[in-house]
Amino acid sequence: MKPHDPDTTAETAKTEAPMPLSRMIAYGAPGFAGAGMAIPIGVLMPVFYSDVVMAPLGTIALAIAIARGFDALTDPLMGWLSDRTRSRFGRRKPWIALGVPLCAIFFYLLFAPPEQITGQAAGLWFGVTYTAYFLFHTIYQVPHGALGSELTLDYDERSRLFGIQSLFILVGVLAASVAPSILTAGLGIENQRTVHALIAGIFAVALV
Repeated sequence: MKPHDPDTTAETAKTEAPMPLSRMIAYGAPGFAGAGMAIPIGVLMPVFYSDVVMAPLGTIALAIAIARGFDALTDPLMGWLSDRTRSRFGRRKPWIALGVPLCAIFFYLLFAPPEQITGQAAGLWFGVTYTAYFLFHTIYQVPHGALGSELTLDYDERSRLFGIQSLFILVGVLAASVAPSILTAGLGIENQRTVHALIAGIFAVALV
């Protein structure tokens, strides 16, 4: 097998047709929902479950530790599986198609627990939905991240591609940051369960 030749790769990149802006936008757009989902997970979720759903803090902490430890194992496994997948749609897209809707469903369920559950039952609901969310997030996010580097060999195009994705991420962060204020102060929704369920539903639909 011949060693990798950077000059050959550069020449191949130059002969490729330019990537359409529409494809760059299509690739970067999920960054809006992904970033929008990260804000509730990191900022709103702990207070929501401890103060509104009334789940025990110890149960929440244990569930988070287990889920993140599991996530550390599934990330490299998903990369390994994606690299070795063969299908008519390529090696990345089937995993993205599988992971996105399931990730969206469990994200919504995480922020829409049944009204009647509290205490340890609420902690169990949190643990299951939180772990499932991160599992399916990994199933779509790892292949999606790898796909970006494979869409073009041109350095400038890659820079534009990931620059557009970063723009979507920024907009998603801003949207998720102001969403609670808009729903409570702007629309007058006072029930915190309703507020969190609406935010989760919006970004879940946007991701799909």
